[in-house]
Amino acid sequence: MNEDDEINELEYQLNAAEEELDMASYQLTEVLDENNKETTLEETRKALILRKTSLEVERDYALMQKRLDLSPEDAVEFKRIELAWRLADRENWISPESTPEEREKTERLDQDNGDKYNQELTDSMGEDKFMIYDTFKKSTGERWELDTFMENMPPENRISYDVAGDLIFGMSEVRIANEKEMGLETTRNSSDSDEDKFIREYEVALETYKKYEDVALNILPPEQAEIFNTQLGEHREMFEEQYKMMLLVREERKEKEDADLAGPP
Repeated sequence: MNEDDEINELEYQLNAAEEELDMASYQLTEVLDENNKETTLEETRKALILRKTSLEVERDYALMQKRLDLSPEDAVEFKRIELAWRLADRENWISPESTPEEREKTERLDQDNGDKYNQELTDSMGEDKFMIYDTFKKSTGERWELDTFMENMPPENRISYDVAGDLIFGMSEVRIANEKEMGLETTRNSSDSDEDKFIREYEVALETYKKYEDVALNILPPEQAEIFNTQLGEHREMFEEQYKMMLLVREERKEKEDADLAGPP
């Protein structure tokens, strides 16, 4: 099986696991009053969660593999730790009905679990490779763009995991550099209002999206780069409309506050 076939097979298995998990969760809610069926379905649900999460770990490792460059033994250990962390994270979720005390307890446990598994990974593969992993972990936006791109591509035109990984890390690196250049961390730690901080996040993101296009041109074949950059342009336009709306709302609110302070004419 060549690399393209492996990519398609892994994506197919992951999609199938997601569908089976959705079905099992639905069936579980339908038979809560039937103890035997409930137990069987709960066991099935857990087995499907394990399968789906294992596939996610395999896919994400494939995207990081080129950068991490782990030995086969270290790769097995990495996947074991990452799978354990993700399963723990799935179990430790906050229900909409949670009380403030339950929410605080869950968040504290989540933080403790994260610290524990991060330390295990650091001990296993060293600080430098952990930083590569951490960059990937924080690349939520970049991975969303990639997932959207891959979903819209015919299987025969999908890029390899190595190229996809280069794209994710390349975009992440320009985002980090751009956030530093535009002083985003300073804004986040400032006494500015949450509204002003949120608007600044959008300003930085809009500039970052422009730089994503250069990354794609340097990594992807011309035809795929054009498709990917069209997608980026569409998403940037969407964010820009949201940004303009936030500016308008802020301006209207400030005008009203000024008018209230001035009092009647």
